[in-house]
Amino acid sequence: MEMDREPRQRPMWNVLLLSTVMMSASTVVRADELQWPLMGGTFGVTGLLTSGVAVRLEDRDLDLLGKTNVPGQQNLCAPDDCMSLSGNPEPNQRLINARGQFSGVNTDSGNQNYDQYDVIAATTKLTPVVSYENGPVLVKLRGIAFYDPVNDGFRETRSNTLYQPARGPRGDDLNSRFAHGFKWREAFIALSNDRGTLTVGNQLLPWGEASLTQFNTLAAINPIDANVARMPGSQINEFLKAVPAVTLSGDLGRGFSAELFYQLQWVKLEPDTVGSYFSTNNVVGGGEHVIIGLGQYVHDPNRQYQPPFPNSLISSSTRTAYLMGEKFGEPRDLGQYGVQLKYYAEDFNNGTEFGFQFLNYHSRVPYVSAIAANASCTRQGIAGSFTSALVACRGFNGLAGGLEPLPVDTLRPFIDYPEDVQVFGPSFNTTVGAWSLAGEYAYRPNMPLQILVSDVVFAGLSPAFPEQNIPVPLGALGDAAPFTIPGARTSVPDFISGYRGITIGANDRIRGYERFDVGQFALIGIRQFGATENGIGADALTLAIEVSGSNIFDLPDRDQLQLEGAGDRTHFSPGADGTGDPNGQPNSLRINPTQQTSGFATAFAWGYRMFARATFSNLYRGISLVPTLLWFHDINGVSSANTPNYLKGRKMAISVLEAQMTQNFRISLQHQMFSGGGAYNLISDRDNVALSLAYAF
Repeated sequence: MEMDREPRQRPMWNVLLLSTVMMSASTVVRADELQWPLMGGTFGVTGLLTSGVAVRLEDRDLDLLGKTNVPGQQNLCAPDDCMSLSGNPEPNQRLINARGQFSGVNTDSGNQNYDQYDVIAATTKLTPVVSYENGPVLVKLRGIAFYDPVNDGFRETRSNTLYQPARGPRGDDLNSRFAHGFKWREAFIALSNDRGTLTVGNQLLPWGEASLTQFNTLAAINPIDANVARMPGSQINEFLKAVPAVTLSGDLGRGFSAELFYQLQWVKLEPDTVGSYFSTNNVVGGGEHVIIGLGQYVHDPNRQYQPPFPNSLISSSTRTAYLMGEKFGEPRDLGQYGVQLKYYAEDFNNGTEFGFQFLNYHSRVPYVSAIAANASCTRQGIAGSFTSALVACRGFNGLAGGLEPLPVDTLRPFIDYPEDVQVFGPSFNTTVGAWSLAGEYAYRPNMPLQILVSDVVFAGLSPAFPEQNIPVPLGALGDAAPFTIPGARTSVPDFISGYRGITIGANDRIRGYERFDVGQFALIGIRQFGATENGIGADALTLAIEVSGSNIFDLPDRDQLQLEGAGDRTHFSPGADGTGDPNGQPNSLRINPTQQTSGFATAFAWGYRMFARATFSNLYRGISLVPTLLWFHDINGVSSANTPNYLKGRKMAISVLEAQMTQNFRISLQHQMFSGGGAYNLISDRDNVALSLAYAF
């Protein structure tokens, strides 16, 4: 068997989900390669120039904003932080009754930045491809240069202006992620002979067979660049990031083939940039800080907050935690390798390809971990004693020389990337009648799954609180009525420490994930309908259907540990309103406003996806129309936040109408619709339409 010198590319239908989750389901414009003889070989150049604009169609859903970012609620918690240290339930109930999300202050920047009918992107993009071929040698270079005048120099909108202006510039670092710049894709040299191919450099290795399911499949090598994928007119092969690697592939004879892989440098997934239109996370994607709390506190990037009375008598700690640098939690480069074995059974079902893949890799997907806060000065005294705490804290932080009893803003979250994740599993590809059928099962025996982020925060905050509640008697601090300094297990009772059987100390590193056995299946059917059998008058019709699901084996009971799912969150511990309390008793010393009972990752989750594309050729003066429809429906369960394939009831529809004017030029109109999933679907109000032009040369 003669081996291709270029790394194997997955058929287009096998990566369609990636394009639909992003901004394009268009076909690739074709062009004749420009070629010149050079040094006994052939030098070739092709390119794709695209320009597009996308517009938001829906007004923002105020229920998806942070509570203090909802118009008219800027001062919702200003008088008292929506909390009481003296047992008054009213402030917390005010927070619960208010519109918006408890965790929205850390998720809603992208939603605030773009109004209905705003242009959300206007990207012009050039993707040149340079190649050189000389006998057994192939060299290929491909990159993406892009510019978006709408988002370059963008001034962000902040609805809550207590500690920040209503408008402000987006940072240069964020602009370079998706508004202007150049990004390398493939850059490799391949050497081939009749036995196989050795490839060194940045390359794409799309293993497995899953097509319309994006995460947790056998195709774990090449991460996605969401920022490129969101650009109007983006092509499928542009938003998969090539990884530096050495691969050796070849024919073993008797129907067997193999591909060996060793990665030379770790490459991460590029999430939506903080504040961009599709962003639903103000931390991952270039964030610098996180607001501690569950709806009580507002954006305060410069730490201007001061606690209200009577908390101000003892503490001056803010509620803004600065993130560790992005490189702090990155893994090592080495230790990533794998093998793919294929067997083509010519006599089985008229030809069937069986595969087996194994891969050891470092996570491309980010997790949230933390360095625990500094210790409360009260821990140097007798637990529960106000007099001892007063002495240990030197009169508390309200006095000159006093120490901080609640140093909550010394918590240091960071983005973490677990190492040595293993995945292995079988795959197949065959035909049954007129249908092409394929499937895979990806098993990860040590898959890291994100613990509920609020529990990671609670665990990290526990050293910053007293060991026990400390009653402050009447008159002990000026004219203040009696109040209580809450202890750690009252205010921030975490589950991590109990699940792991540990005591969390000041500045301890808290791993924000646990590893589990996780399996995921995908079954795909594809059918091509000719001109005489599709029933709609098209020259051709392609239909693809995929059913997939994932299972977390031995998921702990919810009262032991909760895994991050999707959308709004509080915490599973009893709420200040009494929810989750065995006796139903409110306790205003709890930071958790109300107990969270849903939205966590479930043991099993599944859904189906459909893709249909018709071609109407030469309708008028050589112009062809290619309508495409993609439909995604999550039936049941909630995936882990790090593998967000499924959210019960969530639906997404992508419709594209493409006019192929010539072989080199096309115009595409695309509409994206998001619905279902309730408060856990953070992009349910992001419907949009995009128009793009593409010219290939």
